[in-house]
Amino acid sequence: MINNGTLTKISIKKSEIHGLGLFAESNMPKGEIIAEYIGEKVLGEEGDRRSIEDDNPFIMSLDEEYDIDGNCKENLAKFVNHSCESNVTFEVKNGKMWCIALSDISAGEELTTDYEMDCHELLPCACGDDICRHYMNHPEDIVTLKKEAEEELKKVSSAKA
Repeated sequence: MINNGTLTKISIKKSEIHGLGLFAESNMPKGEIIAEYIGEKVLGEEGDRRSIEDDNPFIMSLDEEYDIDGNCKENLAKFVNHSCESNVTFEVKNGKMWCIALSDISAGEELTTDYEMDCHELLPCACGDDICRHYMNHPEDIVTLKKEAEEELKKVSSAKA
């Protein structure tokens, strides 16, 4: 049964990763649909605007044309924090965004996903996992962004000299 987009028992609690997080209240097998990422369906351009101008971190790309603005109180899935070693993923099925278990999840475990942010700046990661890559950006973007930052630092250093 779906209640505010939630299919299984989950709760919001203080997270060791960042602010509040979403936690499993019961064991969840790999592949279980946990919750729907709900919110206003907006055109991608509007999603980009809200993300940048309104500093809204809850914009998710639904498809090539639309985004979901998950910044609403009913959207419990917005509390899934980033981790480089995640246990859930978000997938689009039948025009809706779903949070799905990537592995078996134990009761009490925080639900995390790899944000793989598509961004023009390096975003520090606080997950603390053994395989942490230290940034929430897409792994391929990290290399490019680090090179750009190094080149910019060289320009600033040589201009001061």
